[in-house]
Amino acid sequence: STVVAVLVVARLARLARILVLALRGVPAIRRLFQRLGKAFLYVLILVLVSAYAVQRVEPPSSGFDNYGDALWWAVVTLTTVGYGDLSPVTTVGRVIAVVVMLAGLAFLGALAGSLASFFGIGSQSADDKDEDAADSTPG
Repeated sequence: STVVAVLVVARLARLARILVLALRGVPAIRRLFQRLGKAFLYVLILVLVSAYAVQRVEPPSSGFDNYGDALWWAVVTLTTVGYGDLSPVTTVGRVIAVVVMLAGLAFLGALAGSLASFFGIGSQSADDKDEDAADSTPG
């Protein structure tokens, strides 16, 4: 079973490498990754640091027994899922939770906007804009 797990990971790594190589040649996709890459990195760092901080400040009775539980909480909070299985009880923990929530909303908004821009959703051609302007003038 260990050999199978290693093979699965190796196949996934190969697939990821092929995907990266294939996407290198597409300028629009490269721009999308460049735009979201830094944001994703910042969010990842925020999740890791906030999970560590919450695990340190929360009492064990609140359910944050280990770093894995705190990391689970940070990801669930960031993605706005919020199962409610874990929640901070201290003031510092709650302030950290608010920061994680706001960062999650900001990141998801940036992701949605970038994807909409990437797919051209909401964009109008110059002819459409001219027609809209002509329709709105009184006459």
